[in-house]
Amino acid sequence: MAKVKARKDPFMDLPEEFKDAIVAMDAQTINLRIAEIAKNEQENQELKKEDEHLNDLKAQVTDASAGYKEATKQNKLKIKFARQVLKDKGAVSRSSQTVAVSPVVTKIDLQN
Repeated sequence: MAKVKARKDPFMDLPEEFKDAIVAMDAQTINLRIAEIAKNEQENQELKKEDEHLNDLKAQVTDASAGYKEATKQNKLKIKFARQVLKDKGAVSRSSQTVAVSPVVTKIDLQN
């Protein structure tokens, strides 16, 4: 017998007071509250953009992950090339199949 996965309430992280207040409002008041929340989010996003510490951390992550990003780019290009050669030879590509890849990489050869 198949198990039925219970759906998580997408609003369970909201405070009950907020949910109760919204339910008690009329449509016009709810729309005003939505506009207020949207304005708050816009201000939040602006503050995020201006956060120097966060931007420094993002730059560090970008720098630290550059090698991985380049290796991924090369690996995708290698696979694309190999599939194209298979196609040109009239062979069947496994492009529609999932290929398992070990999560542990000891050495990445970017030359081949």
